[in-house]
Amino acid sequence: MIFCDIYDLSLYVSVKAFLPSLRVFKTSQESEEMIRIVSVIREKRVVSILIINLLEINF
Repeated sequence: MIFCDIYDLSLYVSVKAFLPSLRVFKTSQESEEMIRIVSVIREKRVVSILIINLLEINF
């Protein structure tokens, strides 16, 4: 029974120590996703401007 308590305590300490790195990992993933979204939006804007400029040249 004592072994189980010690094992549970060490598991708890290990998981508790690991949690901040999980938060950083999640934040990092969210940050990368936002960067991708902003990049796609900017790319669409640039393509739209190019298409508009091409249409204006042809008319």
